Amino acid sequence: MTYKRQIDRLPIVPADAKEHNVTCHFCIAGCGYKAYTWGINKQGGTEPGQNKFKADLTKQQGAESAA
Repeated sequence: MTYKRQIDRLPIVPADAKEHNVTCHFCIAGCGYKAYTWGINKQGGTEPGQNKFKADLTKQQGAESAA
């Protein structure tokens, strides 16, 4: 994730963003993760059809697993 100064929120990934499979080269394990790229000055919206994850971001998101 990119670190920027004086930024108080992260961008919402737009629905048409390109998805890339990336391998971490820090250690021997080679963990994989997804990275997203999209055009400059473009962001996704809070409605499910406006963001890459098809999530309703107008509501608080639930936990991914039980505590």
